[in-house]
Formats: sequence, C-alpha cells, structure tokens
Amino acid sequence: MISGRGHIGSITLDDGTSLPAHPFAYSKSGEAAGMPVDCLRGNPADFPPASAQNVALVLRNGPPIPEKARNAVTAQASALVVINSALDDMPMRGSLGADDPLWPVAVSVSGQTGRILRERGTSVLVDSYVTDYDASDGASLSAPHVAAVAALVRALRPDLNADEILALLASTAMDLGDAGRDPVYGYGLVDAYAAAAAAVPERMPPNKRRRSAGH
Repeated sequence: MISGRGHIGSITLDDGTSLPAHPFAYSKSGEAAGMPVDCLRGNPADFPPASAQNVALVLRNGPPIPEKARNAVTAQASALVVINSALDDMPMRGSLGADDPLWPVAVSVSGQTGRILRERGTSVLVDSYVTDYDASDGASLSAPHVAAVAALVRALRPDLNADEILALLASTAMDLGDAGRDPVYGYGLVDAYAAAAAAVPERMPPNKRRRSAGH
C-alpha cells in the first residue's frame, strides 16, 4: 500500500457500537453526524427536507453512485450511506468519479448494517479517513491468508489430511458476527497462532499478546 492512499470507514451508533463501512473513491474525508433519513434509491425526489444536515440512506439500485451523491449534495445531506442489496452482502466498492470539494462523506455498508440503521432510528456518526492501509473483503483476498495458515499447519503436522486441517482452522478461528458459523463471516477470522498451538501445543509457548477486538 502506498503511504496515505488507503481509505477506511465506519459508522458508530449512539451506544458506541462500530459498524464496518467502505468509503467511495473521492469521498470527502472526515466525520459527519446526524439522524439516518431514508432516501429510497437516491433520486432527487427521494430526498425529503429532513435530509439536510443529516445522514441520507439510499439503496444500491437506482441511479449511479455519483448521481446519488450529487442529489445528496443538493439536499444538503452531511453524509451519504449506500446500502448493499442482500442482507448478507458486504459493503460494495465504487467511486464518485472525480474530486469535488462539495462531495459529502460517502460510504457503503452491508444490507445487514443498513437494516440496523433503519431500525434503530438514532443519531449516528459516519467516518471516512485516509490511512496507510486499506480494508477489503471477498474470497480473492481471504483465500491466500487461509491457504498460508493451512500450509503452516501442514508443515507442523504433515500427518494431518486436508479435512483434518480444515476442521482445525475452523475450530480455532476468531468468531465474528453471529455466534458460530454464519453466512457473512463463515467460521470467522483465521488465527495462525491458535491453529499452530492446536496442532502442536507442546511446541507453542502461551500467547501473552493482547488480542485486538478489531478485524
């Protein structure tokens, strides 16, 4: 990652719960707080007067993302949150097309997060900021990480077959989302140390590092 080129986003609820979000390319960086306002598909007529200085929630389908953002600017919304289609969809990727000082803070969220925002109806904080890292998702990125941990376990325990290694990775993964296996996070976040410790406990010292709650 090139220094200062990563983009991270989040949405914080009034009780301090942080939900994942992905900023659109060229989105304004910074924080924007306000009440979530349902703006349907993001057409001009979909933005009610209450959108002004608040957080506009729009569905993924309908006008292109840059058009939704321009309509949010016209409505004077402080932030634009694009909700992905299905409940188990992750935040989508996308772009506002080009730099514009008028763009709001614009992020995408999963369908599940969108449902939470709609149901709670309380003030939220939308954050988009630049870092030296980037967040992403999908099998293309997760597969090499899982394959590397599987290779580590196989090197430590060449007697294990593929099914046994898979079971070990699943049983030692850090659970995310709903308890147990779920359609969004699967078995959770693969944990190389925990997998190695389960494979050869006699060779692994206790892990005294404090585990981060993030992912």
